[in-house]
Amino acid sequence: MASKPKPNEFIKLTFLAMVRDFPERITLKEHSLDFSDAGPTGSLISGVYGAHSKHAALVLAANWTKEHVGRRIGPTQILHVDAVYRAELLIDRSDQMRAGVTGWLHFDRMSADLRDNVKNLWLSWIEAGHGKVNAARLADSSLGDIALEYPGYISKMMGLRAPRLTAIVHPVRPKLEPGSVLWVASVRYEKDRFIGPLVRFLPQIHVDL
Repeated sequence: MASKPKPNEFIKLTFLAMVRDFPERITLKEHSLDFSDAGPTGSLISGVYGAHSKHAALVLAANWTKEHVGRRIGPTQILHVDAVYRAELLIDRSDQMRAGVTGWLHFDRMSADLRDNVKNLWLSWIEAGHGKVNAARLADSSLGDIALEYPGYISKMMGLRAPRLTAIVHPVRPKLEPGSVLWVASVRYEKDRFIGPLVRFLPQIHVDL
């Protein structure tokens, strides 16, 4: 018998805010992690997810700040904005991919059947948009590696009607350092789902949703 879905599940995210000096306030939506020209846009926002990726992002941000501090124009540092996002049910089994279900996907935390279903869906999109050769080339690749190569399909996945996804956790190559890989959560930008966004170590800076 299936377990009763949790009414809410909370995802802890960190956003990297490129700013000049120390502003009085920042707007969260302006600081989605940039990882692709074809990545999530519009109604979606991406933040760093997981302890390992957050530590890696801290190092990347520190290195970027060292290179940009003292410049006369443009951002000079990266601030870390921590927030909690209410995402509801974690979808991890194929039988949850149905109408009426609202929740989130983690590309590294799902049943084998669900992973195969999602992978086959992405391969069908790739075949339709980029040809059979590209789809065949990726047939033996992991879902995460496919997502790294075609990040634009995160938005397409979020547009599905069944289930209605509120978030997807997936790997990206950030433009901040394209040679690295971070895990992020791309989430629907719905203000009432965010809890207490704060600038780390600088709570006096107000964060607007």
